[in-house]
Amino acid sequence: MGICSLFARFTLALALAGLATACSRFSSLCEDEMACRGGNDADVDACIAQAETSEALAENRGCEDAFDELLACAEDDAQCTSGNNFNIGDSCLSELADFERCVD
Repeated sequence: MGICSLFARFTLALALAGLATACSRFSSLCEDEMACRGGNDADVDACIAQAETSEALAENRGCEDAFDELLACAEDDAQCTSGNNFNIGDSCLSELADFERCVD
């Protein structure tokens, strides 16, 4: 599962005003994913916006710790594999499950 699709799963609304900033804490991870997938600057901005929206959801639900643990795992374990797939594989499944339980 790609990072953007991971964050998109938890986005309540994608109607966002403005573009994401280059200094976002998600910039590096999103840039890595888009480099793998052949994305462009607009794709990086969209990935960052989705991540920031997911972070806001986590904050609203009191799930900041679960979100931070999932993000840390993704930053450590995400990799570009064949076919331009950027994913975290199975290594972050427990963090993902914890986050899903928290935000539901």
